[in-house]
Amino acid sequence: MNKNQKIWIGIIAILVLVAASWGLINFANNSDPVEETPEIQTATVRQGDLEIIASGVGTIVPAAEIDLGFSSGGIIGEIFVRVGDQVEKGDLLAKLSDLSKLEADLATAELEVIIADQDLEELYANAEINAAIAQVALADADLALQDGIYTNQVNQAGFRADDTEYAALYANYLIAQKNYDDAKTRYERNGASLAEDSIVRANLFVALEEAEDQRDAYSIQLHWFDASPSDIDQAILDADVAYATAVLADAEKEWEILKDGPNPYDLILAEANVADKKAKLALAEQDLADATLIAPMSGTVLSVNAEIGELIGTSTLVTIANLDQPLLQIYLDESDFDKFNLDLPVEVIFDALPDEIFTGIVDLVNPVLLTTGGVPTVTGLVKLDESAYEVVQKLPIGSNASVDVISARTENAILVPVEAIRKISEDEYAVFVMEDGETKLKIVEVGLIDITYAEILSGIKVGDIVTTGILEIE
Repeated sequence: MNKNQKIWIGIIAILVLVAASWGLINFANNSDPVEETPEIQTATVRQGDLEIIASGVGTIVPAAEIDLGFSSGGIIGEIFVRVGDQVEKGDLLAKLSDLSKLEADLATAELEVIIADQDLEELYANAEINAAIAQVALADADLALQDGIYTNQVNQAGFRADDTEYAALYANYLIAQKNYDDAKTRYERNGASLAEDSIVRANLFVALEEAEDQRDAYSIQLHWFDASPSDIDQAILDADVAYATAVLADAEKEWEILKDGPNPYDLILAEANVADKKAKLALAEQDLADATLIAPMSGTVLSVNAEIGELIGTSTLVTIANLDQPLLQIYLDESDFDKFNLDLPVEVIFDALPDEIFTGIVDLVNPVLLTTGGVPTVTGLVKLDESAYEVVQKLPIGSNASVDVISARTENAILVPVEAIRKISEDEYAVFVMEDGETKLKIVEVGLIDITYAEILSGIKVGDIVTTGILEIE
């Protein structure tokens, strides 16, 4: 069944339902003395804006936040900040009085550097064998491709047999043809004029059929050798060649990567690991040198979790946050995941500022659902527009807000109530339009749809009257 047939079947089904509805109504009217008749509900096609919105809630979070603590425990000798202080990158925050554990941290950092160096050396040591494996894989892939090309070629017309095979088959065909001609001549000369129940005639006729079958068998074989593969067989042959070509391309890439040494990507990771361990070693050396806590960025002190003279481990001592560019952590219902994408516009109303609407864009979409209270929730971050910074910075971290993510928007669109839309097939829609007091079915192209209105891209115009249902009379 083609697409047009499906559309007409859908249209006929709708017309049948409409006719049946009117039939039931008329029957009811004939059996009921009340003369009231149902009215068709209608709506006027209008022009307007349409938005698809996902609503949720959010809370203010810092653009950046970091928890700071000593790499090893000890007794706090001095603390130089308190909650609410503004600090600059490089400021001294706190100092330990006991340095005993820092020496153990230094030894651990030195061991990690040794292990990272060994991993890097092992990568170079295995490079030769990995290159050999890649070379063998390349040779196998090339052979497989050649086999595929050969199989494809020998199955084409004129290549299904060599000259010797074809000549032998053709000779057999000629012999079979001559045998058939001789049998036909004998039958026509010696048997055709005999009575139908004559044994001689029957034997000659059987000989003629056998000769014909033999000739046709050779003819079929010759035709197969001269014919092209079927569409399905050719598709399979081509797919085998395409797959072998792709495998060879991958093998060539792998060989190009490994032929001159270790995999560059693995090498980058291993070298980065060495650099990281050496950086940590340098940090441990620095910690041992001065046992101080330094601010790695500028920001506001959110918490100080110990006092002078207190024994502290490696837990957080000071938390610093950048409050200059506040973000909004938002939460949406799982069903709105398809409406939540990066860079979508957002409208925000804070509980503390109910009369102001702030705008922003989606800056992060968490690909993992967060379960809160047993309910799966979509989460992400919203970056507020710069015009909101001055006001929002005055709100405390954790302030609540209502959030609308605008996943789609159209302006000056042709709109009809969703009740007017009739689905004909998977991607085909129609509406009933009132013309001269009668309803006429028109195919329409539908764009955005929300729970109230649908955008019409083509098929009807602004001002048309469409039906939305039948108003029941009580």
